[in-house]
Amino acid sequence: MKNLLVAGSVNSTTTDITKLDKGSLAIVSSNGSLLKGAPTYNTTNKRWEATLAGASTPTEVPSTYKYVVGLDNGKRIEGCTIDASSKTVTKQVYSAGAVKKVTVQTVNIDLPNVGEATLHIHTQPKNSLSGQDFQEFVATVPIYSTTQDEASVKTALLAKVKDVIDDINKYFGVDVLTITKSATSTDAATVLETACFQAKSTDFNFNISFGGAARGTVSVSDTLSFGTQAEVIKLEKEMAIVTFGYNPNFEAGDHAYGEVFLASDYGENGYDIHVISSVVPATDQMPLNAGGAKVEQWIALPTGTAFTA
Repeated sequence: MKNLLVAGSVNSTTTDITKLDKGSLAIVSSNGSLLKGAPTYNTTNKRWEATLAGASTPTEVPSTYKYVVGLDNGKRIEGCTIDASSKTVTKQVYSAGAVKKVTVQTVNIDLPNVGEATLHIHTQPKNSLSGQDFQEFVATVPIYSTTQDEASVKTALLAKVKDVIDDINKYFGVDVLTITKSATSTDAATVLETACFQAKSTDFNFNISFGGAARGTVSVSDTLSFGTQAEVIKLEKEMAIVTFGYNPNFEAGDHAYGEVFLASDYGENGYDIHVISSVVPATDQMPLNAGGAKVEQWIALPTGTAFTA
């Protein structure tokens, strides 16, 4: 189970969970108490402890808790249950990045072989709902004769590659990939050698490889972005579809899915993303019951926000 919460700040003042500011991230114990921080184990007292909101000293609490984000008027989004006794935390710092470029260095067609020459383009998935790590698109040209000219195979393969890139852009519904004659040129590629595949945005990832009778080498130039506002909005939308279902006719205010989305309000300069992995006890009775399951709580906060998971 995976859950994503996008917040604009970390609560440090509110002691009443019904009065959380919009976009404010808070921690709630499984006993309903608002906490200043996640439970920690006191080896001396041999118990789980945390400081309650408004208090100054730790007190005994259950090891299970969850994060929530205030929406306004007492409403809130709730994350999944985390067990402090079985959690690991990782953090990915926001990176602006640069568009990825893959330039073909050499191409050879292994003749005499009758069969096909292929070029494979692997892209990130359109969304996470498919359960796939990547999407594969293949450009293929047949080789009918052992005496077929190598140059003509390369020319035909380049033409097919351009068709496949058109298909990729149509599939994503926006131009995500282009091909030019070099990494610095906007001119169209005329030969497969030195052709440069280039992403149209800093958050689009892809790779290419050759197959069949085609053999080739490439060079890769990329510093992929992470935690951009657009990327986080996409993650949040996918989570909303999973949780609430997709209704393209539903709108509320500026948010296409109502007050589910906060990423468009915060983090213009990007988000740091914290991932908390845990296994929830089978006896867990909290809402969003995930008893006995492995869970991942993703938390996106504007870059540089002080936060200890």
